[in-house]
Formats: sequence, structure tokens, C-alpha cells
Amino acid sequence: MLCEATELEDAGEALEMVRGLLDSGMSPNARGWDGWEPLYGAARDERWEIVRLLLDHGGECAWPDVLPWLAQSGPMDIVRDVLGRSGGWECLIELRHGEQAIEENPIEDLIYRGDYERLGQLWDLGLNVLLEAHSSDLGRTPLMDAADRGDLIGARWLLDKGANVNAYAESCDSYTALDCAVHNLDVDMARWLLGAGANPNFHHGYSLPLERATREANNLGRSQEERTRALEIREMMLKKTGRFPRPMDHRGELIEPWPPVLKWLLD
Repeated sequence: MLCEATELEDAGEALEMVRGLLDSGMSPNARGWDGWEPLYGAARDERWEIVRLLLDHGGECAWPDVLPWLAQSGPMDIVRDVLGRSGGWECLIELRHGEQAIEENPIEDLIYRGDYERLGQLWDLGLNVLLEAHSSDLGRTPLMDAADRGDLIGARWLLDKGANVNAYAESCDSYTALDCAVHNLDVDMARWLLGAGANPNFHHGYSLPLERATREANNLGRSQEERTRALEIREMMLKKTGRFPRPMDHRGELIEPWPPVLKWLLD
């Protein structure tokens, strides 16, 4: 009944109904027919006065379920309260194959919306602990997600906040941010990432970014304009290769032949 009360169409009526039920002794954690707690439903529907009322009466829920909703639009006093009760943003993280994984990273969502003011507020509340957490669906960090979308402003913001430009996920078929730029033939993104220290010869179990750029430059299935962009990215990478050591494979042995693009350059 309490969950149903939080969902009444009229927000004022819903608040008064919830208050009356709580004052009559109903548990603030009485689950609804769908198995969710009232606190989760109220946060999902952005009924923040009801959320405050439930918290004041000892309302609880699975904090990892409600924190992403709060990160999106919750008032900061409620966010602080829930962070204190839940143990912080770390409760969203789990380890998968030794890596930090997360179902839904609030940083990605807010970067996508371009809400940097709210990101700054949440950063002051410790959101930075999720900077390198991989989303569990594609194994991407927020930087990789921004690079794949071609979001140069988001990528620059994340790099300024200390994002690892060469991050990748071993547990997923996932590339570095530079690989994403190469795949999309995004010259501006590739230029910025290289300037921020992206390694064109970074070995992560798949083809190197420099190899990928070379293949795209020679891919007859691409249009001439696309191949020209790939060639521009490859040339930028070649100018950077001297800054990095030769990559090693998973056995610690140098990758041969070197440079890896030699066979294509000689064609």
C-alpha cells in the first residue's frame, strides 16, 4: 500500500497519503507488488519530499539501485544523506575478472547530458571514485564512452579530471579510447587523445591502434574521404611512436615485426 501511495498521480496527495500511512505505524520498507521498496519508487519518480519523509522514518533500500537515480537529479542534501548511509559511491562497484565493474556509471550519463555543473557538485561528494569503473555492458570507462560518441568536450573534461587515456577492459571486447577514435575515423578525437598521451602502440590483446589505422587507410571498402581521414590519423600516430617503448605480448616478449605497420607501408 505504501508503494502504491508514492505513485499517486497528484504529488501533494501522494505525500499526504505516505505521511498518514507512516504515522499510523506502517513500515517505511514495506515492499510493493513488484518487489521494490517505497524509497526506490519515490526516487525513481523524483518525488523528493517523499524520499525525505521515508528517510526520516528509517526507510532503506538496495542503495546501489537508488544512487544512480539520485546522481541524475536528486537534491544534494538527499545525495549526502544516502551516501552517508550507503558507504559512498563505492557501493556501486563490484569486481569482475579483477576489474572495477559497474552496472550504470553516473559519470557517463551526466557527460552524455553535458551537465558539468552537476558533475562538479558530485565530484565534491566523491564521485571521482567511479572515473575508471567499467560499465558492465560494454566494458567501457567514461572516457572510452565519450571517445566512441565523438564527444570531444566530454573527453577533455574527463582527461582534465585525471582519466587514464590508455584504459581498457580485459574482461570485455573493449578497446582504448584511441581505438574508438580510429574505428570512427574521428581525426579531432585522435589528435586530442594523442596529445594527452594515448599510446598508438598500446598492446591490449587485440590489434594495436596504429595497426588499425593502417588497415583502415588501406581498406578499399572505405570511401576515399574515409581512407584520407584514416591516413591522417595514422600519420599523427607515426609521429608519436618514438615516445613509447616497443610493446610486449602477454608473455613479456617483444612484438615482431616492428614497427607493426611495416608490411602495409611496403605494399
